Amino acid sequence: MFDFPSAPTVGQVYDKYTWDGEKWITGAPNNVNVYAPQKNYIINGGMQIAQESGGAASSATYFWPVDMFSMNFNATSGVYSCSRVSSPTPGGSPARIRTTVTTPDAAVAATDLVWISTQVEGSRLIDLLLGTALAKTFTLRFGVKAPAGTYGVSFCNNATNRVYVAEYVIAPGEANTDVVKTITVPGDVTGTWLTDTQAGIHIRWGLMCGSTYAGAPNVWGTANLISSANQYNFMGTNGNVFELFDVAMYQGTVAPAYVLPDYVTELKLCERYIQMLDVAIVGSTGTATGNAHFATLIHRTEMRASPTITVQVALALSVATYTAGGTGQSNRSTRIDVVATAAGQYLVYSGTLKLSAKLL
Repeated sequence: MFDFPSAPTVGQVYDKYTWDGEKWITGAPNNVNVYAPQKNYIINGGMQIAQESGGAASSATYFWPVDMFSMNFNATSGVYSCSRVSSPTPGGSPARIRTTVTTPDAAVAATDLVWISTQVEGSRLIDLLLGTALAKTFTLRFGVKAPAGTYGVSFCNNATNRVYVAEYVIAPGEANTDVVKTITVPGDVTGTWLTDTQAGIHIRWGLMCGSTYAGAPNVWGTANLISSANQYNFMGTNGNVFELFDVAMYQGTVAPAYVLPDYVTELKLCERYIQMLDVAIVGSTGTATGNAHFATLIHRTEMRASPTITVQVALALSVATYTAGGTGQSNRSTRIDVVATAAGQYLVYSGTLKLSAKLL
């Protein structure tokens, strides 16, 4: 009987066997192309793409410092500043999310919450078979830099009525240094887990958590929880810094070393949920007020759903008003109508529109 190596890594070869993350399988050890990379369910875990924020800092609720990741708070009197910052990570990314306490809140009330969140579309994790007897175990791997203490990460379905809380610890010797943490979660065999274009799973890193949203770790439950009762109050000290980077999630009990995705490929994935489109229409208003020009903008990537449209960069309008969306709006294209407010003048319409079909 073979004495297999302990704690193997994914793809490790021993004799004629290869470790697939859960078990030793037979294979052709000399053919490196036989073993395909594991699927990473997380989009923009390298924090490379920040279409909406452009890297700017904010203290707003539900602020997206990078695509697919939001910074959130509820009830706390504390204030933070959050942004994407240029700082190389152990996985090779040039950027990370940084949150800094600018006004502390040392007293944690029952409904106080501060957390970072990302969502994975249901169609992207359909192979985990969540909510069935065949539900697969999965492992979250992420880099973090934070004060010493116990922190929580929660995993929940779209209805937030199936929730699993896990804890991780930043030891005193790890405080305020880059460390990598892994959390393995047994797949939920009950509950309703969406497999369509809506959010299939919400992953939430707790930074502050009152008793209303704190519960027992390491068990699936029905309450909407963010963390455990052991959650460190990150907001309690002015100047505290929490950084998140190199986030990935894999099927199985072992997470391989983080591999930074190709930028162009990652941008296309992000554009399914948010896009910035430049638009310009130039022409005459004609001889009468009310004459219209229109343009149909083809989305660079087919979006998850028909997006909402807001102005990202101020529009330059000359004697005209505009309407975005409406007739012709879909997940593939957006129509812009520009209507003259005066006759016989030249019309210039230009700007940048934000198209959002973000998972919430």
